[in-house]
Amino acid sequence: MNGISMNMKCACGAHHVAETAAIAISIFDFNAEPFGSAFFIQCHPEVIGQACEFDYSGTQACKALREQGYKIVLVNSNPATIMTDPVMADATYIEPLNVARLTQIIEKERPDALLPNLGGQTGLNLACALNKAGVLDKYGVKVIGVNLDAIERGEDREVFKETMQKLGIDTPRSGICHSVEEAEKIVAEIGYPVVVRPAYTMGGAGGGFCYNVEELRTICSNGLELSMTHQCLIDSFCAAPFLTIDKKLEEELKEKAFKIVESIGVIGGTNVQFAHDPKTGRVVIIEINPRTSRSSALASKATGFPIALISAKLAAGLTLDQIPYWRDGSLEKYTPSGDYVVLKFARWAFEKFRGVDDCLGTQMKAVGEVMAIGKTSALRRTSTRRARKSSSK
Repeated sequence: MNGISMNMKCACGAHHVAETAAIAISIFDFNAEPFGSAFFIQCHPEVIGQACEFDYSGTQACKALREQGYKIVLVNSNPATIMTDPVMADATYIEPLNVARLTQIIEKERPDALLPNLGGQTGLNLACALNKAGVLDKYGVKVIGVNLDAIERGEDREVFKETMQKLGIDTPRSGICHSVEEAEKIVAEIGYPVVVRPAYTMGGAGGGFCYNVEELRTICSNGLELSMTHQCLIDSFCAAPFLTIDKKLEEELKEKAFKIVESIGVIGGTNVQFAHDPKTGRVVIIEINPRTSRSSALASKATGFPIALISAKLAAGLTLDQIPYWRDGSLEKYTPSGDYVVLKFARWAFEKFRGVDDCLGTQMKAVGEVMAIGKTSALRRTSTRRARKSSSK
């Protein structure tokens, strides 16, 4: 099968470590006053799989909210970021990102709203955790940009599969497991190879390809441990070449993607991933990420469209027809354009990490990446090879 990623108004990915991960939470004033406070939590941790794209999207969001006149209170677990520059926020906290510490800050700052879908998976996870702990209700904090139910529909593998079935959108042969034994039963029906996809994780953390029962037991056990809901999806296998779909299929995928986003209820950034079988024409939905992240930065640089910045403005209450667009007046008239192709290629440094498995799978292992732009894919590949040589010097 061909793997296809549809980057809608925004896109997404990254690995979650409780004390050092990224979260984007912004808070706005919905009172009668024209301007209020914005509480923004974001970070660029020094962890492979959590790239600087999160710092990029968070910085863009801070700029957008400042333009709208909101006061920014920034919480970041890593001081070595652009976001922690004094000009980015009205107040900055360098703190661990956990429910207890965020509750203390919310109690002190009393923000009005929470925007959890601009800082990767951790933003969504902590928003859900704050809600379940009753913190948001206690201090009257409103979630904007994405509904809490939408987070569950997009991130919980079982709920997502049920939602797609209601929309009439096909999914790969798969099953939900909460134990290694359940995973083995699912694979007995699906057959090898399979993909293990834990719920509520980033950068493919805890997931991977399995070709035999030994690999399944190892990967699934780790995935269940890392999953916030102790849940894994066992998928049938697919591959992801690029530049292999025609215009008709592209339009079909767009239609399905918008249908999914409207059903999930996301305002702003969403990454929708499909797989297509060129022999049969079958299209299945792999997953969605109801947030912005690494793919957002790529799409922004490739198209010149500032996805995170626009997402923050939409979450703040603006509509596309209220946002200026240099070409056609306002942003609701925007359509992607350009007679070039873009490739993002990963940069690995396994030689610097002794004992690390250099086998590539679903989990993020790159330490960086390069983007190449060219008129044709051949020129683009040449540019990428040159960039790789340059980055290794």
